[in-house]
Amino acid sequence: MAVDNQPQQHSTAPTTTTSITTDTDDNINEDFSKSSVPTDAPIANRPGILTDKLLALQNEHVELSHHANCGSSEDEKDKEWQQQGGGPPADNLARTETNVSIVATMSLRREITFVGTMCIGELFSRIGPAIILPNCVAILGVSYPPGRRKEMVFALFGSMSPTGSIGGSALAAVLALAWWPWAFYAFSIMLAVWGVGCYFIIPAASNGQNTPIPKGFKNTVRELDLIGMFLGVGGLILFNFAWNQAPIVGWEQPYVYVILIIGVMFLTGFCIFERRYAENPLVPFHAFSPDVSFVLGAIACGWSCFGIWYYYCWQFFMVVQGNSPLLATAKISPAVPSGTVAALFTGYMLHHLKPPLVMTMSMCFYLVGSILLMLVPVDQIYWGQMFVAILIIPWGMDMSFPAATIILSDSVERKHQGIAASLVNTFVNYSISLGLGFAGTVEVHVNKGGTTTHDILLGYRGAYYFCTGLAGLGLVITLIYLVKSTYNRPKKVAADGA
Repeated sequence: MAVDNQPQQHSTAPTTTTSITTDTDDNINEDFSKSSVPTDAPIANRPGILTDKLLALQNEHVELSHHANCGSSEDEKDKEWQQQGGGPPADNLARTETNVSIVATMSLRREITFVGTMCIGELFSRIGPAIILPNCVAILGVSYPPGRRKEMVFALFGSMSPTGSIGGSALAAVLALAWWPWAFYAFSIMLAVWGVGCYFIIPAASNGQNTPIPKGFKNTVRELDLIGMFLGVGGLILFNFAWNQAPIVGWEQPYVYVILIIGVMFLTGFCIFERRYAENPLVPFHAFSPDVSFVLGAIACGWSCFGIWYYYCWQFFMVVQGNSPLLATAKISPAVPSGTVAALFTGYMLHHLKPPLVMTMSMCFYLVGSILLMLVPVDQIYWGQMFVAILIIPWGMDMSFPAATIILSDSVERKHQGIAASLVNTFVNYSISLGLGFAGTVEVHVNKGGTTTHDILLGYRGAYYFCTGLAGLGLVITLIYLVKSTYNRPKKVAADGA
């Protein structure tokens, strides 16, 4: 009787196999949830989904082999599997694993391509300004002698920062209404046209120093100061990366503070090498007066404050208040006329007031704008504090950059105009990035995980307070510099008269 019942059991085997091979994702998840291994077990001790299926299929193969020994042939089993619309269970499992592998590979390839493209685009978008800004400032510094025209030109150059930022944001927000990639296409077309135009429009300017091209590897390393470039650029990158990576992964990750320590060592080595061993240093410390340290310190504090203010102002509008990109751009757009007026005023006042006083005034504007943003309520009307803060903050930008550029440009020789311009530009951009890393660290430590709107706003408030502290520190530095320059001026006049 047992032998007579075996064909009936065998006839149901293909049906069972088909149900296994045609499971949907929901059924797989349900089977996994019914696994005898708890879901909170370590990954190494938890059998995978495909492993469970494989064990079930192996058991089924044992039963099928038993039935085959009782009179069923392999040809009959294959014929029954084909009639059921499937193949042997192991073949179906292999096809399933192959499909999963193909999908995973395609997804990973797409992810790698996307991330790689974004990284390369971000890299070139940073290289462009790093080349353009110092050369523009150097051309202006060489083309105009010290005086009112030079001061006005540098002031107008500084006003392009809010104008370009808001204009680019507005164009991107409008194009995003149709299709957001059009923003990148439009900017690429505009930059291509401007690149060709600049080649024919911008006049040639020279500092009168015709440096011969070095010949040989040793001369190239010595003339271009490649060792100093490696130490300086490497230290800046590592130091910046550590501070901007820490808010994402946390300081408990060992590689974060290891990279920070290595970055500090690189920067220390750069300063020592440039002072003692470099024949043609990238940063000729001997060419700068002691007052430059006050100017660069104030620039670092002021522009770090501005970077934090600008980023978290957008976050406040779009995340906390829920504004669209176009509406947020419209709210920040008053910075354009305010920045233009500030630039013209700065160009006029630099001729009547000394640059140290102008720098001090710029830090005052940074401080007031930061305090207004720090204390603004979420449900307050736009015209209450945000509008006033947006009108005030461009004055700090458009007064600090021209004043600092003029101070450094007038304090070095004609052949070092490009170095002075590059130094100011480096401090401006690096301070913006590094300040955001500091503020991000503050944010993630006070926002309690950022799971609610209240917690998110709490993190933003922490960044606002840090921003205000930087503005206050910059004001203290400029006040010391102002007192120092005012006190030393009579001595310098008396020495010149003697």
